[in-house]
Amino acid sequence: MSAYKRLLIVSIAIAVAAFVIFKELNPPRKVAPIRYYVARVISSGAQINGQTARLVLDTGSATTRISKTEAERLGLKTTAVKAGGTTVLSEPTYLTLGGHTFMAPLGVEDYPDPTEDGFISWPAIRDNILVFDPDHHVIRAVAELPPETAGWTKLKVLRSTVLELEVTLPDGKKGAVAVDTGSGIGLSLPSAQWKEWRASHPQATLINRHFHGPFIGNGTTDEAWADQLQLGPITFTDVPIREAPPREENEFINNFAGLIGLYALTRMDLVLDAKNDAAYVHSRNPPGPPYPPFQRPELDETATKLYPNWKLDRSVQSDVAAILVETALLKTLGGSQPAALAEFDQVVELYPNYADAYRYRGAVKISLQDWTGALVDFSRCIELEPQHAYACYYYRGVEKEYQGDFEGALADYAKEIEFSSNTTANAILRHQLLLLRLHRPAEDFAKTVTNWKAGWSKTVGQFLAGNLNEADFLAAANKGTTPNIPTQQCSADSYIGLLRLFKGDLTGAREFLQKAVAVKLDSFHPVQYCAQAELQRLDGATK
Repeated sequence: MSAYKRLLIVSIAIAVAAFVIFKELNPPRKVAPIRYYVARVISSGAQINGQTARLVLDTGSATTRISKTEAERLGLKTTAVKAGGTTVLSEPTYLTLGGHTFMAPLGVEDYPDPTEDGFISWPAIRDNILVFDPDHHVIRAVAELPPETAGWTKLKVLRSTVLELEVTLPDGKKGAVAVDTGSGIGLSLPSAQWKEWRASHPQATLINRHFHGPFIGNGTTDEAWADQLQLGPITFTDVPIREAPPREENEFINNFAGLIGLYALTRMDLVLDAKNDAAYVHSRNPPGPPYPPFQRPELDETATKLYPNWKLDRSVQSDVAAILVETALLKTLGGSQPAALAEFDQVVELYPNYADAYRYRGAVKISLQDWTGALVDFSRCIELEPQHAYACYYYRGVEKEYQGDFEGALADYAKEIEFSSNTTANAILRHQLLLLRLHRPAEDFAKTVTNWKAGWSKTVGQFLAGNLNEADFLAAANKGTTPNIPTQQCSADSYIGLLRLFKGDLTGAREFLQKAVAVKLDSFHPVQYCAQAELQRLDGATK
């Protein structure tokens, strides 16, 4: 064989080997971003002002809203809650849901899907016992738990404005899995879990898909097909999975451990008894229904069919008080605190035993500097629903701390921590701060903080644990996204001032507390509020 032929053979062999390696490192991928086919949960018999409306259930939404197109079609008058703002409300409108009709102003949104007239929030239906029936693609309400749930996995439903299930992760930590009926996907995984799965499935076909939404933004992400995947204690088979968009993982919910979309709900049996903080789940055997554009041989000729929309049955009753509270919250978000207070007053008058009305009215009263009224509302919320009054314990603790009742504040922060809500990290930090003040710091605090996800709360915790000096703490406060920096600066100055106060450095304490109070924030912040109280106490002590 000539040298030329030998060289040619070697070159071809190298080329083939390189191609094989390239395929191993770069699995099959459809490059062009493909838009999702999105199934929905359509409400049966929904009407707006007596006209049939296509309203979809979105358990990932905190407010019930209608589209701008629908508001225009019905001739509804709309007003911006705040001049130049994006929060828009309709005039009081007749809404029919779950077989009964009531009147309420509704949020109006420039919704991207012209086929949908609006959506129903999770709080609006939360108090039903809900059965998700994948065989018939229906969500219905029942009077009591089905007997078969006795043998299913029981999870905790977190008290939140969106549907979240608490799961225990392999490392023993607690995480929250969102259940989002407004998303037609399968599972959305935290970045670390996605990368781990990819590493163990190098040949998986990847499809680049569009995503969009008010909370997650717009962009593309890779999607793959998983024969089996574990999400906490739930085993899913035959399910599409994707890497969670950054904002979904970092901003949508706290302690993000994944998201279950509508397709993944066809891969499990689910019963929710959120009023008693309980969810019951049961995994389903393969195969799953079609999910184009993934072609699966086991489905043959049905592989290109679309999986159907679900139906929200008429048996599911809507909570009128929850929807009225949502309207008031929209006014709060729009910056119209007096108008929001008037709305909450009306809800309390109509529904005097609705705990959330007192919770949110108390927060509004704080922003209007009605401290006494806020404390009364938080206490009433706790009286009505002691197991669900999560944020109320925290804010009542803040008010007690402001007034100098440190033991009372400690007890309320401890309750907040016990119930593990979205304000738990803040409660832990304030709890530790008071323990330092009373010279009995928690011994396991540093270990607790170590397990937190990187972020500002963890940075504050490291400072309180003595693992971060003042200079580094102040430097960290100036990092991150621009809107968060003033809050971080106020927080850093306040915590430094308080620790100096506890050590007897009154001059240094006053200097930093004055800086904390001088920071201009867009809204009420408990840390700045308590810093004001400390300055007042310091001034009183030195007069």
